Amino acid sequence: MAELIQDKSIYVGIFGLPGSGKSTLARILSRKLMEKGIDTQIYKMSNWIKMHISTRGLPITKENVIQIGLEMKKKYGENYWAELVVRDLLRTKVKVKIIETGTYFREMQLIKSKFGKKVYLLFVNTPANIIFNRIRNRTLVDREEAERLYVQRVLHEYDVTELSKMADLSICNMGTLDELCRRSAIIVENILLLNMRL
Repeated sequence: MAELIQDKSIYVGIFGLPGSGKSTLARILSRKLMEKGIDTQIYKMSNWIKMHISTRGLPITKENVIQIGLEMKKKYGENYWAELVVRDLLRTKVKVKIIETGTYFREMQLIKSKFGKKVYLLFVNTPANIIFNRIRNRTLVDREEAERLYVQRVLHEYDVTELSKMADLSICNMGTLDELCRRSAIIVENILLLNMRL
């Protein structure tokens, strides 16, 4: 509890479907904030699962990330990964912590409940056809179908409209990198305003 009171960081949670542009947006925000003199670090929710997979001596594959992620939540509770992330985030003294959560939507809600007004949630909303094109361009041929099926499963499980409502800002990413850079300006301004209020 004392750690939470002393913590002066801002938490920017970026979530969305695979291929929506979360990592790209995280890098853009980090660069723009660093240019303004604000120390920033990017975290990926899946990295905590990958570290656990490594300790087991298993290969790091999307299938193992999903399987081990679900296995540990079943064994230790739904909030297992989120609690682990919260603990580790409190250990680093960085002003802005950008957390790329991927499809760990419920975990992001728990992080928001822990850090409250210091959390700014962004949903990267990208149409499925654009996501599938990006997967085709970036994925090995033998992995493309598995990636497509994963996105389709997530789309079946989650309502994009409801996901948008979870966020403080939903950003549409269906254009060029330059367009995403321009759209990110309002996010940077909002983070700077949040920083002034804390």
